[in-house]
Amino acid sequence: MTWLAKLYLWATYRLYNEFAWAYDLASWLVSLGRWAGWRRLALDHLAGRRVLEIGFGTGELLVEMAGRGLDASGLDLSPAMHRITARKLARHGLQVPLVRGATQAMPFAGGRFDSVVSTFPAGYIVQAETLHEVARLLRPPDPATGAPGGSFVVVGLVIRSENRLGRWVAEFLFGIQAGAMLDRFETLAAEAGLRTRVVDLVGKGLRVPVVVADWPPEFAET
Repeated sequence: MTWLAKLYLWATYRLYNEFAWAYDLASWLVSLGRWAGWRRLALDHLAGRRVLEIGFGTGELLVEMAGRGLDASGLDLSPAMHRITARKLARHGLQVPLVRGATQAMPFAGGRFDSVVSTFPAGYIVQAETLHEVARLLRPPDPATGAPGGSFVVVGLVIRSENRLGRWVAEFLFGIQAGAMLDRFETLAAEAGLRTRVVDLVGKGLRVPVVVADWPPEFAET
């Protein structure tokens, strides 16, 4: 890992903890004002009303989902993010269950959620334990009715750049190409029983694909 990658990870950790108050501003700056729009892309791919957001950060998506009448819940490990999100929900007069915990062992009953969503996640997103936990929590398909199972929606697993410099910077920081990251996620999702599809959104300069992992049709027949 390069020294710049280590610096990036250090700064990211700080933004999730003692500098959490600056997270929204930092996100806006690095995305040139597009962060909120990118995050909302997840809403177009949710399956059903019962939604768990993992790594909810400062709670912007939770506020939006609850405001739309979804049965939203949130899980995050950072106490600072919990405080910020709780205050934000209170200002909007919204009540959303917030749970402090790790994605590798989530304290929810199996099949509880129609969708699990994560936007611009940290490294936990490509850990086998996380993918198995997500698969456990998703509503399974119903063989009797043919109803599909739940979906895992991820925005910001990778950010693609149309220019060579942008691709070089991303690879220099993260030490892995976008294609390799997607392959790793797809492999882990498959091991958990989920199939992966990518919606590659067209944009100028930077593109943020939406990745959806869900139960394959044959799962309902087993």
